[in-house]
Amino acid sequence: MATKTQTQKEPEKKILSVKDQGFWSRLAHRRIRLLRLSVQISSFIILNAGIFGVARTFIPLPISQPTGAPFSIVWGGFEAIEYALTNSILPFFALGVFMISAVLVGRAGCGWVCPMGLYQRSVGAIPTKKAKISKPDNKDLNGIGGFLMALFLLLAFGIGFMNLTNLGNAFIRMPYTPFDPSATLFGSIFYYSKFGNSPPGVGMDFIGDVFSLYTFMFIFRIVIFFLVTLLVMYVPQGYCRWFCPTGALMGYFSKNSILGISRDPVRCTNCGDCETACPMGVPILDYSHKKVTDSMCTNCGDCIDACNYNAINFSLNF
Repeated sequence: MATKTQTQKEPEKKILSVKDQGFWSRLAHRRIRLLRLSVQISSFIILNAGIFGVARTFIPLPISQPTGAPFSIVWGGFEAIEYALTNSILPFFALGVFMISAVLVGRAGCGWVCPMGLYQRSVGAIPTKKAKISKPDNKDLNGIGGFLMALFLLLAFGIGFMNLTNLGNAFIRMPYTPFDPSATLFGSIFYYSKFGNSPPGVGMDFIGDVFSLYTFMFIFRIVIFFLVTLLVMYVPQGYCRWFCPTGALMGYFSKNSILGISRDPVRCTNCGDCETACPMGVPILDYSHKKVTDSMCTNCGDCIDACNYNAINFSLNF
């Protein structure tokens, strides 16, 4: 006969939600975003340390950092690849940086270091009614970045193959630059405010004396920048999600990165708070609990902060 002890069920252990815990516990669930913000601001200062007299280097980083920014001390990785191709050089070094970074930490550079990512976070903080994008639409629109990446790399290769760089135009050497909102934000606005429509060596007549080529290109870039800013006001990280060629290239290598996001299947209640918080719209719950292998995941950690049951964490996958 079974004893009372044997037949009695052990009471299930209740996992407290963060909402049911104290102030300090709730504050701890903002630790990732506070740490990330500190890293983003520090990175921005370091990347633009030329303002403190630090010399420019030729180091390419897999982030959207315009090479031509007035105080930048590094090269934007995608621009470095374009520059090499237009000069008929195989970009082994820049591609190697992309691959090694993606394999080690995934797209963490996008989420933690990229200046354009910081700008989008800042604009996204403006209180507006955010657009709801379905998972299939988000995945389909993400393909635009891959298309732009392939298009401009093919264009850069064609320029190098036909040896058109002797035209002397900087846009020829890095053809994506006129469309790059980060180049406009961190470069063009500064140069135009300082030199007006006649910067040294650029003020070529375009339509008589009314417009210079530089003025026309500046207006063109401002329009694109305005549209991107409008997009990210209503779609968090909209440029990163769908258009950034740097992020698209990183995404191809980052799916099997060592650093990633994983879920504890015991603690996870499938409530969906993590997916709601994800600025990239990653369908976290659609993936194995062992690792989120989505090319859009930037390892930003917002899902970790959002989880009320401590079911999501960073993990190392070897």
